[in-house]
Amino acid sequence: QRSTSMRSVAFDKKVCFARTFSTRAVSKIAFGMACCGRSGRRTSQRESSSTLPHVRSGVAVREGNTARMEYRALGRTDLRVSRLGMGTAALGMRYGISTPDQDDESPEIPAGLSLVREAVNKGIVFFDTAPAYGESERILGAALSSEPSCVIATKVLLPEGASTMPSDSVESFLRRSLSESRSALGRSVLDVVQIHNAEPSIFRRKVVFDVLEDERSAGAIRFIGATT
Repeated sequence: QRSTSMRSVAFDKKVCFARTFSTRAVSKIAFGMACCGRSGRRTSQRESSSTLPHVRSGVAVREGNTARMEYRALGRTDLRVSRLGMGTAALGMRYGISTPDQDDESPEIPAGLSLVREAVNKGIVFFDTAPAYGESERILGAALSSEPSCVIATKVLLPEGASTMPSDSVESFLRRSLSESRSALGRSVLDVVQIHNAEPSIFRRKVVFDVLEDERSAGAIRFIGATT
């Protein structure tokens, strides 16, 4: 990956093992981890611990209730994340593929809160969201209000026509979006902010990176990334 002056996130497939899953998959993931460790053996209740992740040979393992989870560094950052992550688009919008016995409607808010908290109980500490995902940020913020150690990656979606918008308009939009994300998530600092529509025309706008870097320098963002 081409290096920049920003303290950016490098999502190397061999380094970053955190993967996102729809809320529909979380219950299956949680069940699987509740039954077996990575080796496939059943994890006994006696092995469980409520402590924070314990680091062994560069791999952190958290065992709470009957769940076992591995933790890794996220790319080249100092963020420690679970090897499994939870994508939360489905918390706030129609998302996924419908089946005859199950539609793709978002879960009710109480169910969404329960899904996120169950994921945490099973050791997941990495969550992906975005303002474009409806109420996802607010639901995630409420569910993780007592879990400050969980890592949240959110996004900024530049409006259509941003490539030709005046620089001051782009700056105003970005700062407002970031402020609203902090409010929705209930966090004064955003762990990871990704440019949601990372297209060539957006990358040519210097103001986008100037604003994000300024927010990072001010301590309002920890790491900057991009996604498409």
